[in-house]
Amino acid sequence: MFRHYLFQCIIIIMKIGLYVNKLDEDYQLSIYRSIKKRTGELGLNLICIQQEHVNRALDSDSCLFPSRQFINADGVIILTPAITEYVPSDAFNKLRTLFPNIPVVSIGDHIEGICSIIIKSRSSMEQLMEHLVHHHNYRRFLYIGGPEKHRDNILRETVFRTYLSKMKNQYPEIYFDITHGFYNENTGTAVMTKYYEQHINNPPDVVVAANDEMAIGALKVLKTRTDIRWQNCAVTGFDDTERAQITIPPLTTIRQPFEEMGTTAVEAMYTMLKQRPSQELLKVDCRLHIRNSCGCSEIHAPYSEAETERMFDNARAELTRMQYQAIKVTRYMRNTSLFGEALNTVSSISDISDNLKEFLNYLEVQVFFLILFEKHSASIPLKGKLVYKKTHYEEIPLFNTPEQIKLKTFFSDYITPENTGAANFDMRYLRAGDDVYGLIVYTSDDSAHQHMCSASVYMANALQRLNILNLEKKRAEQLEKEVSRRTKDLVSANNKLKRESQRRIKVEAEVLKISELERMRFSLDLHDDICQRLAGISMKCRGLSSGNQKLLELSDQIDETLTRTRQYAHDSFPMDIDVLGINQAIDNLCHTFQKQTGCKCTYNWSAPEPLPISRAAQIAIFRIIQEAMHNTIKHAKANEVKVTIEKKDSLLWVTVSDNGKGIKNISSKNMRKETHGLGLRSMQYRADQIGAEYKLTSTEENGTRIQLKLHLLS
Repeated sequence: MFRHYLFQCIIIIMKIGLYVNKLDEDYQLSIYRSIKKRTGELGLNLICIQQEHVNRALDSDSCLFPSRQFINADGVIILTPAITEYVPSDAFNKLRTLFPNIPVVSIGDHIEGICSIIIKSRSSMEQLMEHLVHHHNYRRFLYIGGPEKHRDNILRETVFRTYLSKMKNQYPEIYFDITHGFYNENTGTAVMTKYYEQHINNPPDVVVAANDEMAIGALKVLKTRTDIRWQNCAVTGFDDTERAQITIPPLTTIRQPFEEMGTTAVEAMYTMLKQRPSQELLKVDCRLHIRNSCGCSEIHAPYSEAETERMFDNARAELTRMQYQAIKVTRYMRNTSLFGEALNTVSSISDISDNLKEFLNYLEVQVFFLILFEKHSASIPLKGKLVYKKTHYEEIPLFNTPEQIKLKTFFSDYITPENTGAANFDMRYLRAGDDVYGLIVYTSDDSAHQHMCSASVYMANALQRLNILNLEKKRAEQLEKEVSRRTKDLVSANNKLKRESQRRIKVEAEVLKISELERMRFSLDLHDDICQRLAGISMKCRGLSSGNQKLLELSDQIDETLTRTRQYAHDSFPMDIDVLGINQAIDNLCHTFQKQTGCKCTYNWSAPEPLPISRAAQIAIFRIIQEAMHNTIKHAKANEVKVTIEKKDSLLWVTVSDNGKGIKNISSKNMRKETHGLGLRSMQYRADQIGAEYKLTSTEENGTRIQLKLHLLS
């Protein structure tokens, strides 16, 4: 009897480690809830470790599951689809060796040598396809799958493809398309939008999505189309998440037995903890849930009247619960956003701690620990500094304590029910890019997990910013020490040189601005004063001529002078840029150039309008093209010039080329030399002012080519 009681006590204090990616999406959160529920019923402690993704470790050659070295777990459950994608088979072999002395359970994938919980989805997927083909007589199908190499997608896509290929023998009119994305709503929206644009006149009868999130995204796109054929397109999903049940229309989907999967995994673990063998492969069945999104006006399912009534009661209760949760989540989202905004301005670790306290109270987080690492890298150290702790019993900022604590000691002595008053914990790294700055361990309501994920990102980014500031501060101090070793004259000269360089840059920009303003003033003076006077003189001459041939000839000469003066005013400052835009301004320039010179001018524009560059950049481009065309006639003696403006990726390419005699001994590198003309140097100068890459090539055989490459504004 005593031995039995002692064994029960040992089981109660045993700790189970659960590995997931992140608790901010329904699939992982649903399984997590069922595992937490069952471990609580069996008296087991649970710690959920997030973000230890196998692919990240393989890509960076870092340690797989570094937390295994310090969390002191007596058993491990791994949600393999969430933390492994596209991994080679030897990666699974590594999983068998990482936890050699404790039982391991895999949920989602069968790993040889490890107790594995997998779903049987083939038959339910075939039932779905049979329902769509035979009950609804659908013939045109679109499959929106997950990543092509993802193991879950491979199975679902194979059933989809195989079933419809077989049905084509019976129904030759069957047609299907397959496209891929990621398992989220945004992908479903993007993929469906793209497919609609490419097949606007050939809508499918039904969209079969590889999970509910993508199905909901696709459904939103279809319901906003104006074409009734697309609006009536049926949609199905896979998983049967909470959102699938309350979306409008309710989603026909295949239910993954989340609760059964989690419960089975915990019970298998419990059996092994009691030193009893467990089956290596445990299968749970999926079930097709037919609702309205597939086109059914009623639910066609083998439910009795009592079951149907119970389903409606559960649905009403679930809806009430979800409405309450929605109100809570809205409040959580607001507080999380405020927390993120506050961390954008913190200047120390203590500032993070102060804002953290208020945030945790808003989210009703019962237990929270913050540990920071001194070494920021992709590897996880085995020591850290405990800077903040909150339990049911106390709340203490510890950022001023210098002592490092071993993580193994921390998880043994601090993360216990006796110390915190909680039996379940969640762990998440503070990761920003490739660097890990620390970790958080917390206990909270399930509805807060998404916000804790966001909060960890905010904290990681704040820590990264503080780290960069500290590094910059240290570099500045080192530079100051180095500069102090130099003579005062050298420091003074260096400072003068910096100031002169900055002043010169500003003066050059100001000179260019004043030059354009003077051009504009000159242009307006010519147009508003001289041109008006010439027009008035011409009119008087014609009025006084009364058949006087000489006065008529004088009037014609004045008109010709007026025309040229107006052209000079236009060339001096191209008002077309502001009025018509740069495309039309350059087109007018090319047209006028060809008309005045007789040189053939070809202009091609393939860039967005309006052009996403500054006005100064537009004027500079116009001036460079204008100068290049002037040189074509004046120096190159060409009879053909080509002007091209095109967008490639995020760059704007401007090219002016001619078939003239070229320029000897010229290149972009030596163009600044005084031996070359002012026009060539001015083009380089204008390109530099707008941050454009300028290239000039010229040969006697191929003529001259001037090319600009400029980054467009985002």
